[in-house]
Amino acid sequence: MCGENLTTSFMEEASTHAGYNVTEVVVVVVVVVVVVIVAVVFKATFFQTDCDCWRNRQPESPGRSWGYGSGRVDAIDFQTNGDVTLQGYRLWGVNSGSTTFQVTIRLYRGSSMIAEKSGSYNTRSSVKTFEVHFSQEISIRAGLLYTATAKITTSASSFAHRDGMSSASCSGVTVTFKSSSKDSNSSDVNRGQIPALIFRSSLC
Repeated sequence: MCGENLTTSFMEEASTHAGYNVTEVVVVVVVVVVVVIVAVVFKATFFQTDCDCWRNRQPESPGRSWGYGSGRVDAIDFQTNGDVTLQGYRLWGVNSGSTTFQVTIRLYRGSSMIAEKSGSYNTRSSVKTFEVHFSQEISIRAGLLYTATAKITTSASSFAHRDGMSSASCSGVTVTFKSSSKDSNSSDVNRGQIPALIFRSSLC
């Protein structure tokens, strides 16, 4: 009888310990999964940064002269194959010395204006470009055609590119560029202003 009681007690204790170990493993697995999910969400939310999506092949070597007539607008159409967040545009700056540009940028979808930002921006030739951000970030939807425009008021000339691309891979999406009917200053897929779109992404 004593031997049977010892055997039963041993089995119950072993079963208890086995059950505890299984539970412990399950808890650890759940904790790990939760930590991974939190890390991914945290990275996607807090580790995003501004990413330049250049539409020319050699941003460091632009052409040296682009003029601005009264009321003229530089524009380019673009489309993405995935959703992405737009912050603004990078523009070519003055090609000699330094000055201030009066700038108005806009974003259109079809004939509807989605966003606009105006301001005075200091620019110097040693830097070549400057950034103009919209007041709020804008969600760009895959497959829709948008138009980026920039109206620059200045008596100076700026840099410009002449090696434009019809598409570029940026921030995990492919961006297709097209000449725009809204342009009145000779910018097109191959040349002109608005050398880069500024996206917000963790995949620069």
